[in-house]
Amino acid sequence: MEKILEIQRRFFRKEKNQFLHAVEEKLTEYGYEWERKSFGKIVKSVNLETKCDRPEFIFIAHYDTGAIVPFWLSWLSKLLGVNSIASTAAIVILMLILSKTSAYWHVISYLYIIFRVSFLSFLIPNKKNLDDNTSGVIALLELAKRCKENGINRAKFIFVDNEEWGLFGSRAHAKYFKRERLISPRCKIISIDCV
Repeated sequence: MEKILEIQRRFFRKEKNQFLHAVEEKLTEYGYEWERKSFGKIVKSVNLETKCDRPEFIFIAHYDTGAIVPFWLSWLSKLLGVNSIASTAAIVILMLILSKTSAYWHVISYLYIIFRVSFLSFLIPNKKNLDDNTSGVIALLELAKRCKENGINRAKFIFVDNEEWGLFGSRAHAKYFKRERLISPRCKIISIDCV
C-alpha cells in the first residue's frame, strides 16, 4: 500500500497510469485477473476492473484526483451538492449578476474579475486527496483481499477515472454494462468514495 500512498497526485494520464500499475500489482498479488477499459473520445476515462462473469456485487471507487476548488465554491458545493445542477445554475446566475452589475458599481467589477480568475485554480491538481480519493481505493483493495481470502468469488471491483470532472468514468462503465448486458438487475452496486 505504500506505493499507492506515494502517488498522491493523479491528475494527468502519466500519473494515473503509474497509480493504476500499483493497483494492478496489488490485485495480482491477491489473485485477481484484471483488465483496463478505455471509454470516451474527448474526455478519455481509463477504468480498471477485476474479471468476474455475472457478479452479484460490484464495488466501485474512483482513483482520479481533482483540482483545487476556489474557497467561495466549496461552501456553495456543500450547500447545494457537488456535481449538481443546482450548483452549476447558482454559479451561472452569480456570474450573470456580477457581469450585469459590474457596469454600474466599480467595486463589483473587481469582484467579478476575482471571481473569474479564481476558476484558474481548477487547473491546479490537488495533492491533498488521502480522504476523498485514496481512502476509497484502499478500502476497495482491502475488501478485494478479504473477499478472496474468504472465497467470495461473485464480486467485481472497478476503479474508475474522471469522477471529479463529472462522473465520466462510472457513467461510461454503466452504459457499457447495459449495452453488453453484463450484469443482472439483481446485482448490487456499491460506490466507496470517502472512508
